[in-house]
Amino acid sequence: MHQLFNIGHKGTRELINKYYNQQHYDDSDFKLLLKQRGLDTAKIADYPFRDDGELVWNKVRSFAEKFVELYYKEDMDVEGDWELKGFANEMSANGIKNGAKYKGFPNQFTQKSEVSTFLTRFIWLAVQHAVNSYPLVPYSGYLPIAPTKLYDDDAIQEASYAHHLPNALVTMYQSVLTFTLGSIRVNRLFDYSSKMTSTKARCLVRDTYIELQTCVQKALAKKNQKRFENKDLTYQFMEPKWLPNSVHS
Repeated sequence: MHQLFNIGHKGTRELINKYYNQQHYDDSDFKLLLKQRGLDTAKIADYPFRDDGELVWNKVRSFAEKFVELYYKEDMDVEGDWELKGFANEMSANGIKNGAKYKGFPNQFTQKSEVSTFLTRFIWLAVQHAVNSYPLVPYSGYLPIAPTKLYDDDAIQEASYAHHLPNALVTMYQSVLTFTLGSIRVNRLFDYSSKMTSTKARCLVRDTYIELQTCVQKALAKKNQKRFENKDLTYQFMEPKWLPNSVHS
């Protein structure tokens, strides 16, 4: 960060801390965020992130609801889970303990729907990170398209854009960071059923993985093929075959 950005490592820390203080639990909700930003309207006819993401989001939400049903039959079962209660208390900004101070996060779960909402948003974080990071390679992987900083040299009169670009060392740093963030992929979303000991959970994870890699994958691949034929920009980043289980970088 110190080499790549003019704010340096200290400025980067300040920026991260400032953003964290503004972060809200609802920011991790795909549908809610689209609505808040006015992007869920039919007036925007073609928005691949929204349109493709809805298919994946719905599948993740369905998985979360079914998973919660496996372990909590009634809302009172949620209230009686002291480990879940302790987790929420430590995460929430309204919790008794001095924990993560996550704004908007409930300091306790009292309903099954609240747990499934949390699980949906938690899984979605990996999807969101993937569709943010993987597009970096075709864009910022080539520095002149998206340099992290530009230089001004008073000694050069009528300097062109090329004169303002970083030197070889900074270029190398940006390339390495870009390909580290945007090219590492070691698994696929929900591909871990064989590693699970619970039979009922294993079956659910396996079925969700199969549905994503067949039904959803085929639907999104078909959409991208149609976009390509219409000479529109494709959006493969949301296709399940590219989505990992966690933050890869």
